[in-house]
Amino acid sequence: AIQHTQEKFVALADQDDIWLPNHLEILLDTIGDKMLACGNAELIDKEGKSLHKLLDYQEALDCIPENDLEKAYSVLFFRSPYQGASMLIKKEFFDLALPILREAKAHDAWFAELACFYGGINYTKSVITLYRQHGNNCVGDARLIRNSRVKSFIGQLLHNQLSNRAIVIDQILSRVPFLSEEQHLFLKKSLSLFLIRSSFFGRVKNAFFIMKHYKKIYSCK
Repeated sequence: AIQHTQEKFVALADQDDIWLPNHLEILLDTIGDKMLACGNAELIDKEGKSLHKLLDYQEALDCIPENDLEKAYSVLFFRSPYQGASMLIKKEFFDLALPILREAKAHDAWFAELACFYGGINYTKSVITLYRQHGNNCVGDARLIRNSRVKSFIGQLLHNQLSNRAIVIDQILSRVPFLSEEQHLFLKKSLSLFLIRSSFFGRVKNAFFIMKHYKKIYSCK
């Protein structure tokens, strides 16, 4: 469907969620010169009643840094807080983003990972989507409680978590035609870390990297 789109912007929608009337207006005001814009969402139950929770609060999102390379630390080494149903994307972005990388697990995670290095992301905390929770979500309750920092850290030390990220980085390196020296060095360093995660020594080395960049990965404060 995206490939057949002729318009300048593409907005993604999930059939069980609700767009607020100013959904597109806010995203258009937010995107600026970036490739991707994303807004916040309020959680509702299957009847459409508010659960009085915001998605970025549930995701334990302290803040989102302005710099796109700073965004990449959390997106690659923890998880992406950007919800596809609250995204607006410039059509030209899909020249590189398609086909969607299967190993990225989710289309919105892939778009966010790529956008950190190709065109950038603007985020607004304004609520533009009502995110329905009904027990049968393809992505829902399990995502809403963002893994605690300590739990995530221990999990990465004990298990080969995020093993798919090496493929993600390799695809970014091969698809993006121009990367700054800083971006290239970050991706190469990250790739080397993900490639050695299969061994316990590799996971320990990853743990030291996470400790060194703890604030960038789990909180920009």
